[in-house]
Amino acid sequence: MKFVDLYVENEAAARNCIDDFLKIEKSGKYLLGEFLHNFEINFAEDQSSKAAACVKNATDALYMTFKLLECEKRTIVVPAFGAYPTVIAAIQAGAANIIAAPVDDSLTLDLSNVDVPRDSIIVPVHLFGNRASSNIADIAKNTDSIIIEDCAQSTGIEKMPESFAAIHSFYPTKPLGCRGDGGAIISNDLSFIERCKKSRFYGLDDGRIESWGFNSRMDEWQASLLSQKIKYYRNNNESRRRNAKSILGDDVKSIRYSSDCVFHQLVIMWKDRESIARELEGIGIPTMIHYPRMLCEMPWLNGKVKFLNCKPVSKHVLSLPVGPHLVADDIEKIKSAVVKFKDQVVKFDDIKQDK
Repeated sequence: MKFVDLYVENEAAARNCIDDFLKIEKSGKYLLGEFLHNFEINFAEDQSSKAAACVKNATDALYMTFKLLECEKRTIVVPAFGAYPTVIAAIQAGAANIIAAPVDDSLTLDLSNVDVPRDSIIVPVHLFGNRASSNIADIAKNTDSIIIEDCAQSTGIEKMPESFAAIHSFYPTKPLGCRGDGGAIISNDLSFIERCKKSRFYGLDDGRIESWGFNSRMDEWQASLLSQKIKYYRNNNESRRRNAKSILGDDVKSIRYSSDCVFHQLVIMWKDRESIARELEGIGIPTMIHYPRMLCEMPWLNGKVKFLNCKPVSKHVLSLPVGPHLVADDIEKIKSAVVKFKDQVVKFDDIKQDK
């Protein structure tokens, strides 16, 4: 059993875009060509958004967004647990005030007891494809703050109507993944997307640099493959949902998953993660840890980020296979193992707060 199988997810798309690859090769237009242009239109439509700008990766997309929103004048609020590039991008963009806030039982941003400064940039990360709390929109409205959704792991869930922009990743293992790096910004603010498109190419406008920019362009081959995968990636998301529902059953509720979760990862928290991982590996079930450390455990971030108290969920999380490559026997095997070790599952409320 494999943890993921990208061949299964990419084979049909790769086969269908062979002619496109040859067309790109013959054209000599490898960057900012028709395939990228068409994919941006299709991706924006798929996400029920007015426009999209694709860049080299999602970290660049976050960095660009923070930079264009003048983050150095604002506070950026991120979750204290999860993907590290979110906070790295904020630091790169020049943010001087960054708050790493707690997470709740969905392992996503919890602002219920956080004093969010006015005119902040709030970044809910839909971690593991799980939708962040709905009260974020109310808090943003009450503090005149901007919401930038980090959808790097959640492509396929509906965009928050209150958010200004959403960031997506096309890293190979993501719900809509390419064969290298790729990322996108989507927004209903057309002028902002136009600024993003200028900024990804040095800020050039008709041969002149009139605004800030850098170099971050997604190539035509990735756009071609994504143009094929966008036709069926939601089917893969649905397969993950079905697989997760079967594996978890009705009793295993270590984490609160939203009804539209796309299960980029299927994560369960355990009292003794290491022993469970060894047991599962011993019977042929591969596991991974996403993510082994909280942000406050990263030495380089000390002095750059204000850390609020957050339960050390990183000590307990363990990811199990859930992808569309799994066959019925695989799912039954994982399900049986989860049932066998069910008494070792730990719930969010039972995790002690570090002092």
